Amino acid sequence: MPRFQTLAATLAALVLAAAALWAIAAGPPAQAAPPSASDDPIPAPDFALPTRSGTPFRLSDHRGEVVVLNLWATWCPPCRREMPDFVALHDELSGQGLTVVGVALDDDWEAVGPFIDALGVTYPIAVDDGTVDGLYGPTLSFPTTFVIDRAGNVRHYLPGMILRADLEPLLAELLAEPAPSS
Repeated sequence: MPRFQTLAATLAALVLAAAALWAIAAGPPAQAAPPSASDDPIPAPDFALPTRSGTPFRLSDHRGEVVVLNLWATWCPPCRREMPDFVALHDELSGQGLTVVGVALDDDWEAVGPFIDALGVTYPIAVDDGTVDGLYGPTLSFPTTFVIDRAGNVRHYLPGMILRADLEPLLAELLAEPAPSS
């Protein structure tokens, strides 16, 4: 009987640990960008990271576009769940000025490359060298998404999984805004 009790206790602990990890990975519900004291725009920090092809993705090159910056990891189930929605939005709305970029917080392309191939990701992906997580983080919830307006300001901070139905209204509003004059 003690052996059965030990096994049951171990199994219960594993189930509780898995549930806690899932809750941490899912994160809190979507919310607007953290408010500043004066309600001034929050400029999105610029960064440049090489994509898989070696071409750098530089955020400032996309000024005038609405940018969805998604921080994710290959080991994250909610990240895997939201990526097809990002692919669809990128494919459908890029002609209206939407750019989706994924920044993997994994160590290297060895894990990331096969992962994005399997999911059919069509938008730019970069592997973070610590730059983006340092500028936008530290990332406490996976995935974490920032929606950046045409003027280069963070308009929405979305910790946890965000699905198309929740993201589309935010994007529609920002895509309807005019691009800033140079």
